[in-house]
Amino acid sequence: MIKLKRRGYQLGEISSGSQGSDQDAAKNWRHGKPVLLRNICRSLLAEHRQDILQSSLLYQAILDGQECDPILAATPYRERLEPHFESLGCTVNQGDDQEIETVYFDAVKQGQTVAEDLW
Repeated sequence: MIKLKRRGYQLGEISSGSQGSDQDAAKNWRHGKPVLLRNICRSLLAEHRQDILQSSLLYQAILDGQECDPILAATPYRERLEPHFESLGCTVNQGDDQEIETVYFDAVKQGQTVAEDLW
């Protein structure tokens, strides 16, 4: 078993299974390198199929150049965001070829703003 610890906090334990030794996986974890955990969530994929599909559609829309504001203002995102976040808009730095669209929100709890200008 590999103990997952970061910044003094115990985050959990995993086993590398048949993908290599636990020692190699632990070394990779300590050095911030990937730890391969094949099939660790396979049994949960069917349960989250619709969410995964929706994420894929959002990703593709953004890759196709659609703006985030209208997408997030429509179903199903509006219903998911509205109870907790108020949209403030989005920006794109046209001078940066690698810039992604930045979306800004205020966090809301029981109708009161609890955090401003989150992005």
